[in-house]
Amino acid sequence: MNPATVWAIARKDLRQFFRDRTLVLFMLFVPLAQLVLLAVATGHRAGNLPLAVLDQDHSAQSRALIALLDASRTFEVTAYPDTWEAGVQLLDRGQADALIVIPEGLAAELAVPGRGATVQLVADGSNNVVGALAVAGAGQAVERSVRQQLGALSAGVRVQAQMRYNPTGSSKMQTIPSQLGFIIYQVTLGVAALGLARERELGTLEQLMVTPVRRTELLLGKAIPPWMIGMLNFFLMQAVARYFFAIPLEGSLLFLLAGTLVFTGVEIVWGMMISALAANQQQATLLVFIQAVVDVALSGYIVPVNDMPPVLRAVAQVVPLHHYLVFVRSVMLKGAGLAVLWPRLAVMAGLGLLMGVLATRFIARRLD
Repeated sequence: MNPATVWAIARKDLRQFFRDRTLVLFMLFVPLAQLVLLAVATGHRAGNLPLAVLDQDHSAQSRALIALLDASRTFEVTAYPDTWEAGVQLLDRGQADALIVIPEGLAAELAVPGRGATVQLVADGSNNVVGALAVAGAGQAVERSVRQQLGALSAGVRVQAQMRYNPTGSSKMQTIPSQLGFIIYQVTLGVAALGLARERELGTLEQLMVTPVRRTELLLGKAIPPWMIGMLNFFLMQAVARYFFAIPLEGSLLFLLAGTLVFTGVEIVWGMMISALAANQQQATLLVFIQAVVDVALSGYIVPVNDMPPVLRAVAQVVPLHHYLVFVRSVMLKGAGLAVLWPRLAVMAGLGLLMGVLATRFIARRLD
């Protein structure tokens, strides 16, 4: 074996590697960006969960208890619903992660030595991590510290907790709907990103351009296969989730289908933009991976968006995958409908329209 020959081959491969700027970006900077994004997103302590408080006692003791919860590391009191129904609706909409009900007569119960009182906590179990944190945080904030705030005569305040939408606290109730949404995202974006890149690599794109086919016809024709493949995956994943893993579908299948159609349309537009930008299928695949790294980090798939720093929370609002994952979990586990989820649909549709206009102009220039 000749070491000089081995080193010459290695030198040649290194030169080729660094000539491909996309590959260099993929291999060196994308893993670094992924690590930084996840480190920033997970670096904040889990807490400040939006808490809705239904105070039916309106006493000095109940106000002290609310102040105690708000000052804890776990909760941030964000709403004061007037009724039980209004409080549950906040959970349905995702505007609160937990609802605490302070019953009428709390002050009177605490005034009796040794009797104590009970408050009810309802946590959003569609995210089992958040739900478990809310239950544990309420228990710590109330049971361990309330005597210091409300007086030594009290036997304390007990927390009666329940996990709404996921009574057993099973992790699969969160992970499987989220994985369903991510698979649809991954397949649709990947297939859409290969369409034009494949034609360019095979040399058939130029042949298409000299035919009487219009630009809009070409783009629509390229959009149909990823749309069909994405929807086929949707039905397959739904069947597996429901019949093999016993994940309920509390909401309407047609409504879930409609939201998925909107979301896949958004990802197809973005995938075709990647396809027009890439010189070949390899570059398209690498660009899809880069896009997926950013989307997964900011979508709430790994880290709840509420636990991210304010800047990343703001950026997450323009990530379609974030809104789709909330949509899927809300429809499947909470039975939410259009009245609750129309803002998510509106944001996805708006992002799709904006990206569609930009992508059409960009692709037209690339094709010309």
